[in-house]
Amino acid sequence: MKILLYAEPTGVFIWWEGYRATQAIYDHLYLWLTQELLQHKDVEIKTIVPELALQTCDDTATLQPLSPIVFKDEYLQQIFPHVGSLEEANLKILTNQLSDKEYDTLRSIIIPLLPEGWSPELVISFPPHNDLLKHTFPKALHLLVDNGLFSRAPFFRSVRFDPFHHCEGFPNRYKEAIRNFPITSKQRDSLSQFKRQLQQIINKHNPLKQTLEQLRKKFRYLILCPVPPHNRYKENLFDDQYLYLLHVLQKIPAHIGLIVTFHDIGNSQLNPPTIKLLQKKYPNLIWFPPDKQKFFSRSLNYFGHIDAIINTQTMTGTQALLWDVKVISLDKSYSKWFCDKSGLENLEEFLAQPTPDHAGLLYWYMTHFTVYEKNFNKPNWYYNFFKTKLEKFHQNGITFDLYEQLEDFDALSKYILDYVQAYYCPWAKFKRWAFPFYLKGKICLKKIKSLFTKF
Repeated sequence: MKILLYAEPTGVFIWWEGYRATQAIYDHLYLWLTQELLQHKDVEIKTIVPELALQTCDDTATLQPLSPIVFKDEYLQQIFPHVGSLEEANLKILTNQLSDKEYDTLRSIIIPLLPEGWSPELVISFPPHNDLLKHTFPKALHLLVDNGLFSRAPFFRSVRFDPFHHCEGFPNRYKEAIRNFPITSKQRDSLSQFKRQLQQIINKHNPLKQTLEQLRKKFRYLILCPVPPHNRYKENLFDDQYLYLLHVLQKIPAHIGLIVTFHDIGNSQLNPPTIKLLQKKYPNLIWFPPDKQKFFSRSLNYFGHIDAIINTQTMTGTQALLWDVKVISLDKSYSKWFCDKSGLENLEEFLAQPTPDHAGLLYWYMTHFTVYEKNFNKPNWYYNFFKTKLEKFHQNGITFDLYEQLEDFDALSKYILDYVQAYYCPWAKFKRWAFPFYLKGKICLKKIKSLFTKF
């Protein structure tokens, strides 16, 4: 099995500047993906990593197991000689606006980087854009790797592999089949029980619980609005975060509270002084500083207290479905497969309606499409996963059946609940803090023991 791992240079450097760029590649391409695959003799892996990322990090040794091939800065200049900025080049890539000449130039650069005659069966791209090399390797299966349903504390990591573009992804291509995915009454009961237990755990440890309960009394409805960090996909209404939020506030009546959260990636235009300025005109705008939110997952505190979420280019909306929250989409395509409404027109009429049934959608997404941290380094797991994907791709191309059931739901729900419960356990927190010191101590003791055995 020949696999090419490709870290797209403009996206990696813009999204994760400095050390985080290399760390993101290390996480996605090594820890989460290839550590297990490298154990198989019939697997041959080549990795192309941008020089822009490697130059900003002294600890390049972390990527040495992958023997990275460097994509030099000058290659971007060859592909985009008339492009004025890295941001502009990134936008051309993300929106599929490369000319035939630019694709040919990319191909002429990529092919010599690889051994002569070497061609991958599987191309895995990161960050979320996988169309770039389809012109270079048209016979290969191309998958992008990105965060899955869970990616931040108090949850574990998870990923997904999608054969289509980030915004027009596999779930959007098969949204009707996913929305109507058949599940038994027993499976539906198991999902309902899991959601109740998860909600109870999160609610019990929510530091904003009392404040949010007061807000529920103050406003007729509460809506959550995670403000997108950027607009590189041209999926948003505006290029500007301030204008985006202003547009939303102008559409929301004063008796509906709007809670805003910001993404952790990139510098936000919406800082505390700007928020305070907006609150003078829009008293229904609600914002809590990050130190009040407790979780790295910025929106999780609010799911149990809101009526709807305005979703734009974020997986936050899929997590909100676990709380039976209505999802309103303000992007062009990204959220279409799981949203309940597009746009903010007739908002109160929509909020007054019962929440649509998402049981089949959630069941499919959790058991068929998401890969969880517990499987990252499980022997043979990734090997069998990609081998099956390649077999299906060669037989039928890309169809809905490309994704088979990966998880037993009852076992999965126990895994999730146990992990989240342990996150709040004082002893578990101490173990996470103390583990690096314990590990170093264990290694030192082993070395001392080996010295004594020599004598």
